[in-house]
Amino acid sequence: MTGVGMAGYAPAAVVAGAWWCRLRVPLDEPGEACAAVARAARDAEMPLTAAFRGGRGDVTEAVLLRAPDLMPAASVDQCRRLADALAADTGWRHRGPDRPDQLVVPLGLSRFAAFDGGLRGSSADDAARRLFAAHAARMRAWPVRLVVFRADGSVARREPGMLGLPVGLGKAAEVAAEIGLQRWSALDPVADKHVVFSCSQP
Repeated sequence: MTGVGMAGYAPAAVVAGAWWCRLRVPLDEPGEACAAVARAARDAEMPLTAAFRGGRGDVTEAVLLRAPDLMPAASVDQCRRLADALAADTGWRHRGPDRPDQLVVPLGLSRFAAFDGGLRGSSADDAARRLFAAHAARMRAWPVRLVVFRADGSVARREPGMLGLPVGLGKAAEVAAEIGLQRWSALDPVADKHVVFSCSQP
């Protein structure tokens, strides 16, 4: 996965198994949705990444992914149990299989001002749409709120983001480099793993 086309990134952490979970959320308030996932992470004692889709004041979908660079790394079976418990607790409904059919890349946009100073002060949705428009040939994407939870349910990171379906890892790396990301991850169903990439250049 390294070499030409990786824009100066190299794998920093890898977990086996290409798992994700898409849950339909009935227009919950973002704080409530975040609190529900935090409880699930705490109860399962596993770190987790959640990408929340929706408008400014509601959530319509929660996409759950592992957090490969936080320990302890959970197994796919643990992830499934967490997702089932969360759905039972909230009434959220599963959407589709728990394995994507192509690359999935969550990209944080906390540094989007480095890409285009005109984005400063824009909403997360506006930033994601403009970034996506600039890279539409390399990935399909939608704006999300990205939240990374530790195994105790506390928040390790929270930022506006973009959940991308790139043409390939090299294309995702190009976008990450242009945004200015030091670290990013990719869920790769072909290799059946979730990989965290880190900048390999000084």
